Amino acid sequence: MENNYIGYRYVKINSIWFYYDQNLLRLGLILFFKGKPFFQKGNNLKSLLIKTISINKILFSFLLVCTKFKKLPVKMYEHKADLVIEIQTGLKYFDLKKEIVHKRYHSYYTEKSIKNEIERITRYGKDFAPPIINYNLSKKQYTEKYINGVPLSYDYKNMNTFNTIMIELLGKLVKSEELITVKVNDLISSHEQNIKCLKKHIRNKYSKKSEFNDILHFQSKIASKLKMFHNDIIYMSISHGDLNEKHVLYLESQKVENLKILDWESTKYRTCLFDLTDLFLRNYVRSRSNWKRYNFFNLLTQLDRAREYFIIQYIDNCKEHILNNKNLYRWLYFIERIDKIVEFRELNEHTIKVLLNFVRAFEAFDKIEGDI
Repeated sequence: MENNYIGYRYVKINSIWFYYDQNLLRLGLILFFKGKPFFQKGNNLKSLLIKTISINKILFSFLLVCTKFKKLPVKMYEHKADLVIEIQTGLKYFDLKKEIVHKRYHSYYTEKSIKNEIERITRYGKDFAPPIINYNLSKKQYTEKYINGVPLSYDYKNMNTFNTIMIELLGKLVKSEELITVKVNDLISSHEQNIKCLKKHIRNKYSKKSEFNDILHFQSKIASKLKMFHNDIIYMSISHGDLNEKHVLYLESQKVENLKILDWESTKYRTCLFDLTDLFLRNYVRSRSNWKRYNFFNLLTQLDRAREYFIIQYIDNCKEHILNNKNLYRWLYFIERIDKIVEFRELNEHTIKVLLNFVRAFEAFDKIEGDI
């Protein structure tokens, strides 16, 4: 693991690792002018950086001495950069002066899987993703252009505006590639292999077996429902797979043509309503506290309206099929949600709990719809 390397010392502030042995005045000024992606609402990073400009390195060293009291973790990384962010597949090293980002993968990723991701970004993200400058498969890394954009703002007050922008962006992404068709049976066969992998992981590592049994129980209900569609054809589109406010930056204004999408490692073909359904459900189920703050029935009503609008507006040639099979696509979304966690090695106690929240949300969804 990278955190075991003997290399350069970083200190963690607000989920970002800052290179410690650097000129803090330089870092503060660069981030002030080029650090828009890190100045999210609710993040006090910008105010901290402004303060950094006015203090000297001795004071900062004193803070490091007091890390056990200030709760500022220190870690060693192999490479030098202005700052480092840990992501699902590895690490991103930011050189803000040169305006480049070096992505370095975890050691267990193969050259083939890295090459596939680079090809997906180049092909599917050509109009959306930061351009790739170069790559080195043997070193398991690539370099992309740094995008100095502002993250989309997401909270309960501006939810409608946020969803409108994201739906238009999803529509543009779906229309960028031809839809493909697969049989439901093919998708289920692949899913069954992932369920075996998930069961093996749970037996070895996850202590709360009852929670996992709730997931499997609901999954079996979905699987039994899908049997009646065994030989049916479904439509798949290119899917980002992890499209949230942190992964969307706008450069000048919040118009779709000014948006850039980050982190394409989860991209693949999925059912054509996957990203849309995920957009509405993932932030809601990520934290149980959200359940009290927003009415679930209203959320599902909005999702239903958004699906119909999205299908009519952006899906070509198969509108009637999808409109008549919305339940099928909803059930397949849950299947694909499990598959994504398994395929991209996201298995841990946190993701299992998130998945359990998805189960509870889906149970409520299907109870309202009267299907299960």
